[in-house]
Amino acid sequence: MTNTGIQRETLKVLGDLVRIVGEDRDRTTELEAKIDGIRTDLALVRGGHARNVMAQNLARIANQFKFKFISELPQPAIVALSNVASGHGAAKNVAESFSRADMVIIVEDDQGQPAYVAIETSFTVSTKDVQRAVRNAGYLKQYTGLQTYPAVVGYHVLEDAQAEIDAGKVLFYRMSDEELQPD
Repeated sequence: MTNTGIQRETLKVLGDLVRIVGEDRDRTTELEAKIDGIRTDLALVRGGHARNVMAQNLARIANQFKFKFISELPQPAIVALSNVASGHGAAKNVAESFSRADMVIIVEDDQGQPAYVAIETSFTVSTKDVQRAVRNAGYLKQYTGLQTYPAVVGYHVLEDAQAEIDAGKVLFYRMSDEELQPD
């Protein structure tokens, strides 16, 4: 085989390798996109499941916080309070976020006084959850005048959120493995 023949064969092999690498890169990109989609879907499912578990355990959660559970604040009341907040200068997006609070419960404290607990729930608790619970509790106190406590409920806790929990910014209820098991 002549040098020209070897060069052509080498170029053909190199061209095939470039094509194969390109195809692999395309498949890898496609696979990574699918994995990202699965992660997003799984996060939504885990978050929804955590909220369902929390809603089924409100009396237990209130008891851990040393309160007597009275009832859940109905969603229409939360929406009405968010409208009041919006009418008193709260940014529209903040008031809207407040209207989607995960849960507000009415409790009695150890003196028999009514109070609210503003709960944010995530499978993995982050500082965003802590901040929303604190903000929601602030709105409840401001617009109802009742003592209000921020709380987060979850299974895992990110380090920065754990620091805020340890500092006493919010009450915390850790979901157990048993609570998270499907029925």
